[in-house]
Amino acid sequence: MPVPVLWHSANTLTSITWNWTNVPNETGYSLYEGAHSSPEGPLIQTTPADVTTWTQSPLTENAPKTAHVHASHSGCPAGPTSLAVTAYTSVHNPTTGDFSLANPSGNTVNVTVTAFPNQSLGLSGRQIERSPTGSSGWVVVQSWTSSTAVFSEVVPGGTWYYRIKFRNGDGDETLYSGNNSISITCDVSAPAPPTDLTATGGSASIALSWTAGADSDLAGYRVYRSTTSGSGYALISGSSLVTTTTYTDSTVIAGTRYYYVVTAVDTCGNPSTYSNEANAVASAAGAPPPITDLTVQPLPSANHLRWTKVSGVTGYRVYRKIGAGSWGLHPDLAGPPAKLVNQPISGTVVQFRDSSLTNGTTYQYKVTAVGP
Repeated sequence: MPVPVLWHSANTLTSITWNWTNVPNETGYSLYEGAHSSPEGPLIQTTPADVTTWTQSPLTENAPKTAHVHASHSGCPAGPTSLAVTAYTSVHNPTTGDFSLANPSGNTVNVTVTAFPNQSLGLSGRQIERSPTGSSGWVVVQSWTSSTAVFSEVVPGGTWYYRIKFRNGDGDETLYSGNNSISITCDVSAPAPPTDLTATGGSASIALSWTAGADSDLAGYRVYRSTTSGSGYALISGSSLVTTTTYTDSTVIAGTRYYYVVTAVDTCGNPSTYSNEANAVASAAGAPPPITDLTVQPLPSANHLRWTKVSGVTGYRVYRKIGAGSWGLHPDLAGPPAKLVNQPISGTVVQFRDSSLTNGTTYQYKVTAVGP
């Protein structure tokens, strides 16, 4: 014999309407609370033959109820049984009285929402939205959560409008509440500048990284660049603020040295002073990055050159300039055939020893990596 299928519909704040499929040759139905068991849970209602719906009431707001239904047959009052189904009554449509706004300090807004019954059960929860006008531009600032904690955020100065809505344990959403508003007065204090700015040259790009300040109302950062150290900085990060503490400049010309500074901007639009300056040179696309940490250690009979190993290259060329002369490949590498320095002295450091020296002469060096 077929088994009845149970579901619910048209739930209200105080009732749940149970429905089930009709099965052949039944003489009536029995609707019970809970899952099928022996003995059965409390009887909700019996219905005569072919009556396949019943509204259970009175109930309380967002109340979870589990039920199952038996089909009865002549001589067999407990016939085929449905699977158990859980349903919730509705949640009330929130009003402006269900939440309040406060400005505890600075640009912080606290939103306190009154909890509703059984807010921690099922899919129950709340959602908070904000708008600059109260009629458009709504954004979700706290997505669905069962939390009853105060929601806090930092906003720019001005008047802000908030609204909320609820959903019950079944996930059925209410209408929106009305709007509550709050006005935030902007401060005029600049945030602290970013610190520890570094620049690293790469293939056709330069990567920047910095440390954020401790200001609680930071909105983001602006990145500036110059080809002259200490002046001539131009904004390169665009009209939108950078919201992370890293930035990659992909508008560079390979072989050109660029100088960078970064400013912090708070939610009221106040910019900080410049960070420390950092500089780097990008290599051509596909070429190994430049060697930027070359050190020269003068010894009585030689100069020792050291730099950090570059991953994936086949070797290095060392160039030398004597006095006011021209740059040229070091004679120990010029050949024929030309040679590469390719033996690191440790896992990360490469060394070259220049012993072809004349006392009293000035030597300058530069090193380039050679790709595979």
